[in-house]
Amino acid sequence: MKFDFEPDSGRVAKVRSPRAKRGARPSPGPSPTVSPSSGAPAVQATLTAPWGAARSYTLKDGRLDSVVDKGVETLLPDDATPAVDAPIPARTSGRSSTILDDGRLKRLTRPDLSEVR
Repeated sequence: MKFDFEPDSGRVAKVRSPRAKRGARPSPGPSPTVSPSSGAPAVQATLTAPWGAARSYTLKDGRLDSVVDKGVETLLPDDATPAVDAPIPARTSGRSSTILDDGRLKRLTRPDLSEVR
């Protein structure tokens, strides 16, 4: 997803899906969905990869509020190390942000719950 922002307010002005480079052969790329599908301002945009992994972007007051990745193959800290030929479980992870009224980042919470301030 590509987000175009208004320079004065930092609010999302446009949500666009990625495009293939000029002259590139078409491939089964990610498929985007934006909700609501009406002419109302978008509150969520989801990009789904051909293999089923999805990334959802949530907008709050016109600003990027959170990003959630679904179908990410990852291990958690308490997981045992799997055998070489064992599948790695697909999980959901996300990060969220707190934005000040003037558009500056106040806090970013990562999937491991660590924070950047």
